[in-house]
Amino acid sequence: ILVKQAFSDEQIREKLFLTSANSINIARLLSQIFYYFMCYKLLHSNKKLVFSIPSGNYGNICAGLIAFKMGLPIKHFIAATNINDTIPRLLKTGIYNPYPSQETISNAMDISDPSNFSRIMYMFKTINNLKKIVSAYTFTDKETIDIIKYIWNNYKYMMDPHGAIGFLGLIKFIKNYKNNNFNNIF
Repeated sequence: ILVKQAFSDEQIREKLFLTSANSINIARLLSQIFYYFMCYKLLHSNKKLVFSIPSGNYGNICAGLIAFKMGLPIKHFIAATNINDTIPRLLKTGIYNPYPSQETISNAMDISDPSNFSRIMYMFKTINNLKKIVSAYTFTDKETIDIIKYIWNNYKYMMDPHGAIGFLGLIKFIKNYKNNNFNNIF
């Protein structure tokens, strides 16, 4: 509440030069670009990369796509979403039609009209160009809970719901691309 009050107070904003550090701030995207490059460097591999990104406001995947445009050898991105599936529907139908956001257990991704998507479209110009590098999948709360339980029962690792959706996206991608000889990262 105090942060919102500070942002709405014109005197405080002018004196302190306040700005937000959420994903609509380009400075945050610029910093996220670097970990795509670090990931590539740390893998020491000639294989191309596939990233599965839990996607709500599409800031993280936007940063990855900027890294791709800068020349990083990325084969593909997976935008893994919860039931707020505007972008998966867009990639299937070509129609951008956000519905009201629905609450899920992966609440940081409860966004139906992602503010970073216009940046992505600026880079790729058309849906067909975007579909060459990005797939988008949507997952329910039940699917998310089921994979969290599976990982816990088999590996004793407690996944968060957002990471679980990223993992589900990667699993679906691998099933669809049997000849997958990439470094798959979520």
